[in-house]
Amino acid sequence: MAARSCWRDIPWFARRGWAAVFVGRLVPGVRTLISVPVGVAGMALIPFLLTTSLGTLLWTGLLSGRAMSLPNVSGSRRVDRTGRLRGHRP
Repeated sequence: MAARSCWRDIPWFARRGWAAVFVGRLVPGVRTLISVPVGVAGMALIPFLLTTSLGTLLWTGLLSGRAMSLPNVSGSRRVDRTGRLRGHRP
């Protein structure tokens, strides 16, 4: 990527940076790199914090929901909603 291309894209990022941050938080690998163009473009702190928080919450919720929907294949015991071990006999 040429340096000119990077500097040319900064105005685009200044206009649409909030969307790039939000979507970037949902894409593995991009999650760690999205803060670099945010800093270069000088995005304001509050919009950055709001979009990164919303994107991270959505990503964490989707990942946790998917993990909870998977069957228990490890053979370990699971805790039910009452806090008791399923399959445990006192």
